[in-house]
Amino acid sequence: MDTLTLVEVNDENKFVAKQLLTEYGRYLFDELNLMAGKKSFFMDLDKFPDSKYKSPNGAFFIIYKDEFPIGCAGLKRFDYNACELKRMYIIDKFRGKGFAKTVIKFLLDKAKLLGYKKNIA
Repeated sequence: MDTLTLVEVNDENKFVAKQLLTEYGRYLFDELNLMAGKKSFFMDLDKFPDSKYKSPNGAFFIIYKDEFPIGCAGLKRFDYNACELKRMYIIDKFRGKGFAKTVIKFLLDKAKLLGYKKNIA
């Protein structure tokens, strides 16, 4: 299996995450035709990353394969003991290769490091 690298979003790379999240939004709202949450999704994107995706509340990552950004994923606080996995997205040509399993394991390990006992997906 190919090796992935997950890099936490910071001020220097947040534009890459915003590009991926914009693609994710287009996928949700244009391709899948979801309507609920469209306005708030893009409003949240304007202020990304906010404190809900930063330690100690959560984290957000860019997924790289061979130094090429292929997706993103994050986790944020749900309640005191639980977090939820959010905004997991892999660009179309990299889907179906098993990368999601690697990303989910990484996020669950990060959740434990942040002290979460439960995860909501």
